[in-house]
Amino acid sequence: MSTTRFFLDSGGAKKPNWRFLLLLLFLGFLLSAFYRAKLLNPVQDLILRITTPAQYGISIASSFLRQTVVSIEELRHLREENEKLKKELERLIIENVQLRELEAENRNLRELLRFTQENPAFDYTAARVTARVIGFDPSGFTRYVLINAGQREGVLPGMAVVTERGLVGRVVDVYHTASKVLLITDPTSSIAAYLQGSQATGMVEGTPEGMLIMRYIPLEAKVSVGEIALTAGLGGTLPKGLVIGQVIEIERKDYAPFQEVRIKPSVNFDRLELVLVLKGGKASIPEEEGH
Repeated sequence: MSTTRFFLDSGGAKKPNWRFLLLLLFLGFLLSAFYRAKLLNPVQDLILRITTPAQYGISIASSFLRQTVVSIEELRHLREENEKLKKELERLIIENVQLRELEAENRNLRELLRFTQENPAFDYTAARVTARVIGFDPSGFTRYVLINAGQREGVLPGMAVVTERGLVGRVVDVYHTASKVLLITDPTSSIAAYLQGSQATGMVEGTPEGMLIMRYIPLEAKVSVGEIALTAGLGGTLPKGLVIGQVIEIERKDYAPFQEVRIKPSVNFDRLELVLVLKGGKASIPEEEGH
């Protein structure tokens, strides 16, 4: 039976059924009276006893679900933020390395520029060390570097290669855009030199250990530790006055006709990056005070 029937009379006309309305009003009045008289409290209490645990469970589940959704969303944001921070950190690290490289290169360029300004008598070609080779060849140890300057830049065999700290070596092979530079520490390298303080002369040779020994120094020469060894400029291949290194040990033997000294190279060959090729000019470099 549908509710609509209570509002229809027997003829099907849409007229209110007053008896049904009066019944509803009576029931409403009766319930209101029961409620004011608190006669419905047991029923309310029973309903609350039944529904409260369910409501509490629904509330807990709803809170847990809401918190889970929030946590998942926060976790997604944290992951995205973490990825952004990682990429930013990687970018900053790369920039920092590049800035340090630029700073070191600028420092080297300034020092090389200062060297050329203090020695304007030479023509220079700046070059970058592209490879370092230390190993064996059929003749024994070999130490040389490759630079990115060659025939195109006017480089010729025998030219001196220097940094602001001193002599690196000599060009031994020249290609169109590159050259091979034999380091002064190579065992086959031999350079006429003298010591600045005592003016003792000799030959500076490389050793298999990468050090330098100055041989054929007359026994009567009063050599001291700390003296600076310079190129003698003999033979016309290397200019006079290029810094080679510093005396760190003296060896004299009564039965030997000469004395020897060990020399520490002034150039750090492990950190060679930019060098200058001396292409020509005067045969000597002015000696700095204190050398």
